[in-house]
Amino acid sequence: MTRDEITRMAQEAGFVGFDGDNGSLRRFAALVAAAERESILKDGWRQCAKDQRTTQFCGMVEQAVLAEREACAKVCEDMGIEGYGTLAIAASIRARGQA
Repeated sequence: MTRDEITRMAQEAGFVGFDGDNGSLRRFAALVAAAERESILKDGWRQCAKDQRTTQFCGMVEQAVLAEREACAKVCEDMGIEGYGTLAIAASIRARGQA
């Protein structure tokens, strides 16, 4: 839900007590939108790509990718062959998740 949608709904509901330029109402709408975003992220919902819908499936894919990345890094660490940089490779694999 966008800030403008929240503002419109509040106005339709007769929200009162905001200044003439709707500054208080816009700040309220921004707080509601931020709380909604935080809530859906906690529930595992993610936006798949820019301008796409937010869905729980994208969150599930994100978690699967993170789990696979960690499993690959763990294999490199477990090999631990000196001279082949396996620990550095493991660190590089994990770093991909930080970008």
